[in-house]
Amino acid sequence: MTKLHDHREKANSLEREKSLLQKNAKGYCSALMKIEKQLQASQRAELFASEKARRLSELLDAAREKEDITRRENSILTSNIATLQTGMQTLTDDDIRREMTVLYHEVEQWAVRHCETLFSNQPENESPRCKSEQVAEIQSEISVLILQNFWTGVFVGCGVQDNQYMAEITEVIRNQCPNHVSQHWRYAMSVGAINLGRSNLKSQCQDITRRVRNTANFSLAERKHHIDQLDCLLERCITLKHRIEYQEDSYIFWISVSGVPFREESMRDSLEDSPVNQVVECSLWPAIRKVLGPGNWEIIQKEVVRTTPSELSRVSIESQILECESNSSTQMSV
Repeated sequence: MTKLHDHREKANSLEREKSLLQKNAKGYCSALMKIEKQLQASQRAELFASEKARRLSELLDAAREKEDITRRENSILTSNIATLQTGMQTLTDDDIRREMTVLYHEVEQWAVRHCETLFSNQPENESPRCKSEQVAEIQSEISVLILQNFWTGVFVGCGVQDNQYMAEITEVIRNQCPNHVSQHWRYAMSVGAINLGRSNLKSQCQDITRRVRNTANFSLAERKHHIDQLDCLLERCITLKHRIEYQEDSYIFWISVSGVPFREESMRDSLEDSPVNQVVECSLWPAIRKVLGPGNWEIIQKEVVRTTPSELSRVSIESQILECESNSSTQMSV
């Protein structure tokens, strides 16, 4: 009986161990399956990370390539802008005033030299007033021709009709586009107009020199040198207008007709400091104004004029002369 009891106890113990082993085996299988799932998830995550890293690497390479392209384009644009800015030299109001003054004095000197040949054939007792009038006449003729041929249009080199059309386009661009776009437009159009109109400008210069050279008595050698000087002056006037055309501000050249009252705020007399009761006899050099707005401008350089007494002033002077002569006659008779 004892042995049978022992065998039963042993069998029960083995059964319990078997049951425990079976439970542990299930736990191990479950843990193993969980580990396998985690491993698979880790492998998928690794694949995703690898693919993401590959795509990021491609994006980085593309960004670097784009950066290189952008850098090269910026370098080209910077170079182009520098070249363009070199061509578009900015003129200040003082620069314009200085150049206008220099041109005025050189045209004046040219007119004096031109008339010296005329004076040599005139009576020595001719009054200096008559000689200065001849110089003023030549100088005025040149300044008017310069204004009419080169300084009145929007772009020097364009015809009259073309200038009117280009003026309208330029105004639209000025009002509707940024300043730098408008300025570059004017620069490009000015360059195009002056180059395409070069032959016409040359013809205009020849017409001007032809109109004034026939009045002088130079020798052939002197005449060529003298006319070359005038051609050089005309070319500088064209260049000044070309440079003014593409400035940020707009400028207008102005000249007065004979007989208008002298205005000290916009004119200066070539002979007198502050003439009173005078009218313009002739304009010797145009004024230049900077446009500030519709109907509003600033005078950069006053117009140089030659004045003469107005009719009322002349009548008053003649009356004073007659009165002096009358008083003198009365005193003599007494």
